[in-house]
Amino acid sequence: MDHGPLTLQASVIILNYNGASILPVIRQGILGVQQQSFRDWELILVDDGSTDGSNEFLAGFADGKRIRFVQALHRGVGAARNAGIRAARGQYIAFLDNDAIPDHDWLGEVVGFFEAHSECGALASLVFFADRPGVINSAGSVLNEMAHGTGVCMHELLPFAKFPTDIMYATGNGMAIRRTVLEQIGGFDEGFLYYGHDDSDMGVLIRNAGYAIVPIPSARVQHLHSTSKRQPGMSFWDQRNRLRFALKHYGTRKLLWFVGADVKHHLFSPYFKDYLRAWRSALQGWRSVWRYRKRAQSLEGYFEQFATYFMPERRYFVSPDNRGFSQEWTRFSSAQPLIVGDNEEQYLYQGWYWRQMCEGQMLRWAMPVASLRFATSQPLHHIRLTTTLPAALTELACKLHVYTWSDTWFNERPTTVNFTLKKAQPSFEIHLQRPIMAERVLLVFEAGTYYQEPGYFPRRLAFGMSRLEIL
Repeated sequence: MDHGPLTLQASVIILNYNGASILPVIRQGILGVQQQSFRDWELILVDDGSTDGSNEFLAGFADGKRIRFVQALHRGVGAARNAGIRAARGQYIAFLDNDAIPDHDWLGEVVGFFEAHSECGALASLVFFADRPGVINSAGSVLNEMAHGTGVCMHELLPFAKFPTDIMYATGNGMAIRRTVLEQIGGFDEGFLYYGHDDSDMGVLIRNAGYAIVPIPSARVQHLHSTSKRQPGMSFWDQRNRLRFALKHYGTRKLLWFVGADVKHHLFSPYFKDYLRAWRSALQGWRSVWRYRKRAQSLEGYFEQFATYFMPERRYFVSPDNRGFSQEWTRFSSAQPLIVGDNEEQYLYQGWYWRQMCEGQMLRWAMPVASLRFATSQPLHHIRLTTTLPAALTELACKLHVYTWSDTWFNERPTTVNFTLKKAQPSFEIHLQRPIMAERVLLVFEAGTYYQEPGYFPRRLAFGMSRLEIL
């Protein structure tokens, strides 16, 4: 790759496309890099052909030395990353989205891990939802057999997350890669146009080159999340690039299976015409895909190499997104009876699936860890919970953790109570050993086990809640 002399340890690349609506956040992200405790860095601001003036905003931060601006043509994330890499002079290349803000020690943690682990080719930062303290966005990512991706530990709470020692691939936001690995691989595949799968493709290439990819929970980034996904056409390009990923990496037999299963899944969708357009676009890049497939014939097959990521304990599963609820974080709803289907959304914090009728009652299934927020003017003595269990479970050992709310609740020590839910006892009271004297509380339910649904898009279900009262 064409770059200047490697005089720095770390290059940070921030990508932007039409970010005019979040200029204050972009500024925070740039300041977050400037204020890193680790000082041997440069910042490359790459604009992917913006048309809303945000490119001029980025260019205003450039000093031509430590902070530089690169104007790229609008060809997508992979091409923009490569433009930043060509300008970079660091031994380690780290990437941030334009709606991400790194913690003070983020870059030092990244560089320190690389320096101590020569076998590691890429790292994934621990990324949080900026507007929901303690809730994880990703610690890397995983794909299912249909090449749909999701974040590792996504929508889980920090104190209860179990981080793996390795991951399928590093999510683009917060991803860091050794320059020597990028030079060996040849950079990002620019055939993944505009948005989607540039990072998962890079993960396969890094693993094929013999390097490990690991999450670093101590390297933390705050993320507003999915600003880019709201751009027109992004869902189409995500679909198109998913198909290209399968065409590129799946062996012949698996690819034939994939085409049949995927077409069947989309056949009766109202968006089937868009799906066909995505196939047409993906197939237009067949020459570069074919060249890669010929070179990769001697490599271990994709499904064999990543077999452990398709096993139940590590596989893709559907995690519920409750960020649309209770967005007024300075306001807490008072401790009235929570009734699913009536008023529950104002209390949900994390871990609750969509409303669903079950045995004649409206409920929300909980993930193995799910949480709620309440405001109460009275001491909290006990909680009455009306539940149901998945058909596969007759009883469920659980814990209730009660936190006094603050923006750093996950650093506090909770009050914890053990209890057991039983299918034959749908209404249950949880008694606290001593009353909780707090105006605002976070209730976290932790189940000892769960039922994982079958299929390519399983949920992990602990119990269903239809009513909850704070007494």
